[in-house]
Amino acid sequence: MKNRWWAAVAVLGVAGLTAATRPAPPPTAGAKNAPASVSASSGAPASARTPASARGPFDALAAIRDGYEAAPFPRRTTAGSIARGNLDARIDSLTGWVEHDRESGAEMRKPLVDTLLSRTQFFGTFSDFDRALALVEPPSARSRAADLDAWASVQSALHEFEAALAALAAAERMDGKPRTAALSTIHLALGMDLPNVLALRAGTAAEAPSFESLSALAAAQAALGRFDAADATYRRALAIYRDVSPFPVAWVEFQRGMMWAESAGLPERALPLYREAVSRLPGYVVASVHLSEIEAQTGAVESAVARLTALAEKVEDPEPSAALSRLLEASDPERARHYAEDARRGYESLLAKHRHAFLDHAAEFFAEAGKDPRRALALAEENLKLRATDRAYLLAIRCARAAGNANRACALAKMAGEGRPSVPLAAMRGEVSKSCPGT
Repeated sequence: MKNRWWAAVAVLGVAGLTAATRPAPPPTAGAKNAPASVSASSGAPASARTPASARGPFDALAAIRDGYEAAPFPRRTTAGSIARGNLDARIDSLTGWVEHDRESGAEMRKPLVDTLLSRTQFFGTFSDFDRALALVEPPSARSRAADLDAWASVQSALHEFEAALAALAAAERMDGKPRTAALSTIHLALGMDLPNVLALRAGTAAEAPSFESLSALAAAQAALGRFDAADATYRRALAIYRDVSPFPVAWVEFQRGMMWAESAGLPERALPLYREAVSRLPGYVVASVHLSEIEAQTGAVESAVARLTALAEKVEDPEPSAALSRLLEASDPERARHYAEDARRGYESLLAKHRHAFLDHAAEFFAEAGKDPRRALALAEENLKLRATDRAYLLAIRCARAAGNANRACALAKMAGEGRPSVPLAAMRGEVSKSCPGT
């Protein structure tokens, strides 16, 4: 199963995707005012912000105990199909402002970039990466701090972390404002300085508990292996969520499921959480893929194949096709080859355009359905150099074993070291070390 980088990158942006309020239509040329439903500072609808009256004191949330709890979110949200339509309409509206009014459109560029990246996060619309890139400019002598922030957000989403960090540093020098939230998000994605990230986010959540601050704190807790505490913090975030958009709810349930399945090694706990995410947002691509994979492991292969087939025919993301090719290899090899070839074309195109962003996903594909384990290992090693996280080590070791390179698997297991929070990585290191020299 595959972790998505933007699942950890867009903690704050996700809460801004309130789809209950349909945005204004694209403006006519010469219009001077931004849509009333859009915050001038963040681009998020004003209704997405948690009202102070709904937050309550932080201590009041302590009634939610640490530990796993799979009860679904109790309140109704906007239907997923309507939410998707509203998101698309919001993008169209912001695009209209950018294209038709040079003066006001400049202010709408960053909100449009953020919303494009969010649509990609949920619906695998990878062409939105190209649109987002076209809206930001590389740092130059003319760059303003806001321009650098926008550039950094796109570079971060594309795993160009060095470029993102350099842009944020330049923006800080320019206006003197710390980019603490953006930096901690990148550090989290890189697996760097995690105790400090946790401390910063815990302080923010204690001072101003909100859906955004609590979700950010939970992600840091999960990265450090504090799974029970993270699950409880995610549920605290949902407990004070008062909007009707399904996006934040689906996102949190997916994050919880991914934590339990991929970090804690308890996929049975992830199953109801993935189901809740897909129920709230049926077009949520990566959540649907993860759900299908666990369903197939528990014997519900027909359901998994049906869900993936529906996705593979209409999304840009090659992951549903890759998963289908694995599931169908034994029962329908011809269809499996068809979907494998679709996935191969997709990953080749994505690697050519945005290599760093898709190293890990492509490595997983070539290690299995793509049937090129040597290439998979090369991609996984390149990904490991980019960010030496638990998942990157686990992927590299798996690819080394798929390529029949036992010596490299042993070396990678040793490099990973002990004491990492990932339960699957610890299990893999233990398994590999049994056949390593000197053990």
